[in-house]
Amino acid sequence: MPVMRSPQRQSLSMIELFGLGT
Repeated sequence: MPVMRSPQRQSLSMIELFGLGT
């Protein structure tokens, strides 16, 4: 997972965290 996120992907931050948790 890239550390630097674009503003457009910032909203996906939570979704990405959930993906990593599962």
